[in-house]
Amino acid sequence: MTLYRRNLPHLEKPGGTYFVTFKTLNDFILPPKAKDLVLKHCLHGHGTQYQLHATVVMSNHVHLLFTPMQDGEEYIRLAMIMNGIKGASSHSVNKLLQRKGNLWRDESFDHLIRIPGEFDETMLYIQMNAIQTGVRRPEDYPWYWREPAQPGAAVPRRRKNIIDPVARTSLTLGSHARSRVCCGIQLTRNAPQISLHRLTILSNQSE
Repeated sequence: MTLYRRNLPHLEKPGGTYFVTFKTLNDFILPPKAKDLVLKHCLHGHGTQYQLHATVVMSNHVHLLFTPMQDGEEYIRLAMIMNGIKGASSHSVNKLLQRKGNLWRDESFDHLIRIPGEFDETMLYIQMNAIQTGVRRPEDYPWYWREPAQPGAAVPRRRKNIIDPVARTSLTLGSHARSRVCCGIQLTRNAPQISLHRLTILSNQSE
């Protein structure tokens, strides 16, 4: 396991799975055609450089859940993967929008998945980004993608706080109540306005 630091700490482990978030510089808003290109670049290395489990492209940030693949005897480095995605997508979007300069913030937030259940909870978190846009199911959001679900995949039931890398606030995941369920994810609100950062996500026990 390797730890290195720029402005943020980065922990790498051979064969590890990562949850990565990167944001646009100065919160630049990506129009739909630009999000098409970003999603295309996120998928480009799937199956060759990394196994992509899920991704969602939002208006000013992107979430990825992936496992780097091996290149010979070594695993492809996280920095190489992210530089490829961000560099290529920045070039394509700038060309599309006839703009110049950096599209993305220089550094990404990455988190190594280390404890049981965290993978599934992170998957739910990515789905909730799509749901936040107003669609009924994550699959209805054009810039959401996930690999086919594995048979018998575990459903997260314990309570856990995950730090939202965009808002730097905690997001609660767990299973505690029964109410109306959307796409297998039960929602409650702690505030009048719908905000991803204030949602409590509950796994579906029954309808």
